[in-house]
Amino acid sequence: MITSARLFAVLALFFLVTGGVYLFTGHDPAGAAALIFSMVMSLLVAGFLWYTGRRSRLPADDSQIEIPEGAGDIGFFSPFSYWPAAIAVSFGLLLLGPIISYWLLFIGGVLTAITIVGLVFQHESTDEKNSQDAARGHGTSAPGEGR
Repeated sequence: MITSARLFAVLALFFLVTGGVYLFTGHDPAGAAALIFSMVMSLLVAGFLWYTGRRSRLPADDSQIEIPEGAGDIGFFSPFSYWPAAIAVSFGLLLLGPIISYWLLFIGGVLTAITIVGLVFQHESTDEKNSQDAARGHGTSAPGEGR
């Protein structure tokens, strides 16, 4: 995390320099304000990463580590899902609601909520069923053996 904190600190320095140059050479104060605000947000992220990096060290913070030593379990990623497409369609209906009619806004909001819940919980029933089967002793025999 210390490496990431340094990256955001350099980004904040870049925003400070470009914001200062833009403030004195540009005619639009909104652009300079946006660059200065970006610098403040980058410093906020850098400070958070530096503060949390002091407590827990990541493998990327050690300059002597080899790549296989830093490898580990990243997590579970869904191989394929229709839910993101369903979320896009339902959110499109939600955004068309104020343009066409407010009843479409309501339908789009309900469908968006349902599809987001579907995406979040798409693997819950399968994981729960597998853990219940494993607890009962199902699926523990080798192929070819009877239960």
